[in-house]
This record gives sequence, C-alpha cells and structure tokens, in this order.
Amino acid sequence: MILSMMAEYNISFSVAPKLVELIRECCNDPKALAGVALDRCVAEERKKDLDQQVHVLTTIAKAKSIKQHAIKKAFKRHQSALGGPSKRRKY
Repeated sequence: MILSMMAEYNISFSVAPKLVELIRECCNDPKALAGVALDRCVAEERKKDLDQQVHVLTTIAKAKSIKQHAIKKAFKRHQSALGGPSKRRKY
C-alpha cells in the first residue's frame, strides 16, 4: 500500500524507510503498525530498477546493431549503383 501510494504521487523510493518511521511514530493503532514494513518491497524495487537498466542497455545494443546493419546495406547499395568496386575507373 505504501509503495503504490509512493508510485502514484511520484515519490522517490529512497525516502521509503523514513516514511515508514514517520508512520510508526504518528500511528497509535498497534494492529496497523504491525503491518507496516518494507523489507521485501525495497529489494523488489531495487530488482525492478536493475531490470529496467538492463532493458535499456539491451535496447541500446540492439539499436546499435540495427544501425550498423542499415549502414552496411546502404553502403552495398551505393557500391552497386556505382558499378561495384572492381568496375570503377582509376584516374
């Protein structure tokens, strides 16, 4: 519940432990306090961040590969339009 609220209001996850401390100090209901924890959730968020970084890096690598392939293909088309490397005249 805390993480969904933080995501909804675009609050940085780095403040989550302090937010939990604040909730514990302000709340008087012991049953509600027993359910306030972030141990597993923080690890899950770190894993999501890492997965997102890996996704970005693989996307960049794929884009670079596609760009290199397109450049090679364009170069071959350009060479064939000129008659190929062996048919060029040397001056």
